This record gives sequence, C-alpha cells and structure tokens, in this order.
Amino acid sequence: MRKPFLFFVPIVVLLILSSCNFSQAPIVDPIVGTWNLTSETSNGVPITPVPNIALTMEEYGYSLDLDGFWSEVNNTTSTNSLGTWSRVGSTYAILQAAPSANFVTGTISGNTLTVTGTSGNTIVQIFSKQ
Repeated sequence: MRKPFLFFVPIVVLLILSSCNFSQAPIVDPIVGTWNLTSETSNGVPITPVPNIALTMEEYGYSLDLDGFWSEVNNTTSTNSLGTWSRVGSTYAILQAAPSANFVTGTISGNTLTVTGTSGNTIVQIFSKQ
C-alpha cells in the first residue's frame, strides 16, 4: 500500500523553510550611532552651540525596559554625560544620569535628531548623524 503522507512531507518542509528568512539582518533602531551637535536654540532664539559635542547612542543587546544607553563627549570642555534612552512610537525619551539628572525628548527625521528639554528655558538641540 502506498503511503500518501510521504507526498506531503517535502511540501511541509519547503513551506517551513520558505517562511524562515535566514538572510534578514537584525533591525537596528535609527537612533543608534554617533550624532554631532549642529545647532541650538534657547526659547526659540538661536545660540552658538558648544563645539565638538559627539552624542553616541547604543542599543542594549538584551531585553530591558530601556532600549539603550548613550554617552556625550564634549571635547572642548572635557566633560562627559551619560544616560539611557527608550522609544515610544516615534518619540525618544532620553534620561541623563550623570553628571546631573535631566530628561529630554527626541525625534528623528532622516539624518537629523532633534532633542528638546526644559531647564529654565526650552532648549532645542539639532544633531546630524555621522
């Protein structure tokens, strides 16, 4: 007697293999990378940005409530800041832990990261991705 199930085995195997996308690279959040400060405003008035600020956003390699961490190096004054970031929809919550606590939000459009925060004044910083 013929075994009809043997006809379906290769079809099922092909369907399973075709549903697996082995060549797909992991999805990296657009904020990950190094950003340079290009402009800054205080209460809507342009101010001269501190030169040589590089903001590096990195992603956690494991699941946490936070998506990643960041560090900022100011080569002009030799000061460093660091903290964590998380994303809700298209808005980033960026928490500064050191040298002092601060909270800002960010959005990305193309290669531009806009960071907005309030510290007495509303500060808007524009970064471009390296």
